[in-house]
This record gives sequence, structure tokens and C-alpha cells, in this order.
Amino acid sequence: MANMQEHSQTLKLNRNKRAVVTSDEIKTEDFVSARVGRKHRPEQLANLILDAHNMLPRRDHTATELRLNYILKWERLMDFGISYFIVKFDKSKKEELLGISRTHMSKFDLAPPHELLKTWHWTSLQSWNVNWEIRKLTFNVD
Repeated sequence: MANMQEHSQTLKLNRNKRAVVTSDEIKTEDFVSARVGRKHRPEQLANLILDAHNMLPRRDHTATELRLNYILKWERLMDFGISYFIVKFDKSKKEELLGISRTHMSKFDLAPPHELLKTWHWTSLQSWNVNWEIRKLTFNVD
């Protein structure tokens, strides 16, 4: 019982009756992967997490709203919804990376850092054909 009273007294509330979290109370392993945790000191990570937490809007959100915000931010990531295939174009001797998304196709260099070489939007696609026997995709663009 004394332990519970001690814990309730250490929890500080600010003016808006929100709990104030200090960097000592943050468990960094709950927020970052083990790989990131090995690269930085726990104190550094705790301060970064606390800064990010403080940048959140100060109104109360439901769990559903927070999940929806997370999904919307995830969809805005550059690589969201792109499926990658290693392909060999007819006029090229080396393999390249083809990324297909819902709005366009992109050709990338296979060697890191995977530079973008060409992009074709679906509106510019005139015709396409798949020959499954010889595993060949042909497409014509403007």
C-alpha cells in the first residue's frame, strides 16, 4: 500500500491535468528497435522520444484516432504501396529494379543507393502484354 502511495505522489500533473513524463521514466525499448537502441545511449533516445512526444497536439485523442493518424502518415511515406521486381530490359545487359505502384511504374538502378532512372505514369501507358511461357512483360508508353 505504501508503494502505491509513493507511485501516485511521483506522478506530476501539469495545468491541463495531463501527466508529465520525464526522460527517466521512458523505456526506450518500447519505442525503438534493438538495432537503433544499440546505436544510441538510452538517455539520448529518451530525450528524443520526449521531444517527439511534446510535439504532439495537446488535446486528448481516442485510440482509434491515433491509429488512423499513424496509418495516414504511413501512407505518405515515399515507398508506401510500391512492389519491387528485379527485371532485365531488352536493350540492357544488366538487371534493374522495377517498382510498381497504383499510380506509376519506376525504373531504378539495382546497385545501392537505387537511383531513380525513369518513371512512367499509367496514363501514358498505350499497351501491355504478358507472355507467361517465356516470362516476358512488354509495355509501350508515349
